Amino acid sequence: MKYKYIPDSYDYSIIEKKYSEEDFLELQNKYRNYLEKLIKSFVNFKDVDNKIKQVMVVPKKEDNEYNFYHKFSSLGSDY
Repeated sequence: MKYKYIPDSYDYSIIEKKYSEEDFLELQNKYRNYLEKLIKSFVNFKDVDNKIKQVMVVPKKEDNEYNFYHKFSSLGSDY
């Protein structure tokens, strides 16, 4: 599945400035990738997941928004 998420706050007047919806999606995807890479340099999410599992049961959400973000996440977390 191709990454495609256009938030309700997306300003479509950007298209008038010669930036397409595809440009927006490409930049959004790059930003997410770089941000996740930075976060992973500070946090080992497998350790965090293991600690969470030791002290509590955290239900995984079964809604579409969660599944969308989790599907494209590279953080390596179950949550």
